[in-house]
Amino acid sequence: MRQIKKRAHQYAVAHEQNGNGVSLMRAYTVGALDERKQTKVFISGKVSRIEYYVAYQTFANAERTLAAMGYEVVNPMKICKKNWNWLRCMVKCLWAIFFCDKIYQLPNWQESRGARIEYKWAKLLRKRIL
Repeated sequence: MRQIKKRAHQYAVAHEQNGNGVSLMRAYTVGALDERKQTKVFISGKVSRIEYYVAYQTFANAERTLAAMGYEVVNPMKICKKNWNWLRCMVKCLWAIFFCDKIYQLPNWQESRGARIEYKWAKLLRKRIL
């Protein structure tokens, strides 16, 4: 209960003056970003049958976007090695989804057998789909 109150507690920081002499007041919510930072998001999308560099860049762009939003991102292109076979990567990714809170589906996810399996696994584990 104490942690919930701490996250919901709002307080104002001292007044600051801008160049025109007008005082500005900034309010912050304690723990709002901390709560999102603790949220792990797994990126799911098509990797097979497209060039490795294109897939890597697509996942890297999604990772940057999600990280800018304050999430802790799990990128399968970084947890699986390039020379691994499909089954080994799937086992590693399904295991990673187990420890994530949410899953982010790239636009091309329905074209990928692995991404469809990851989606079903996430639904089975009642993960939130972004």
